[in-house]
Amino acid sequence: MPTAAQTEIAAMHEAYCRESGMRLPLDAAREIQWWEPYRRGIRAADIADLIRWMRWKKKNDQPCRSLVFRNFVGNPDFMEEDLAEHRSRRRAAPSKAAQESERASVLRSSGRPAAPEPPAGRPAATVLDAALSDDFEELKRRIREGLI
Repeated sequence: MPTAAQTEIAAMHEAYCRESGMRLPLDAAREIQWWEPYRRGIRAADIADLIRWMRWKKKNDQPCRSLVFRNFVGNPDFMEEDLAEHRSRRRAAPSKAAQESERASVLRSSGRPAAPEPPAGRPAATVLDAALSDDFEELKRRIREGLI
């Protein structure tokens, strides 16, 4: 019967395979490599979260490590640092909904509506007619004067 550590290490490896897209067997050598991140408190949910964040960084042209097993798991210090950075940035960045609700709260407390009224606009047809009529009048004038 597998121990709790072996079960969690298998879950960590499965999370790695699922999120990275690399299907690798969990053999004894890889299980040994997973032991150190497990000992440091890194779990399967952290692995999945970290890989998604690293993919986001790569998509946004930010430097990030390779997801190849030997790079990702091979140096637990780097994994721990990446996870600490991810957690720090996640804590530091308030969500858009939180920002909006804070703004609305301030507006309401000062007696203003939570969301300002949008400015009244002109219909697109009116704007287009005005632009085209000016150009058309200029064209007619140039034809009459023999410039065209």
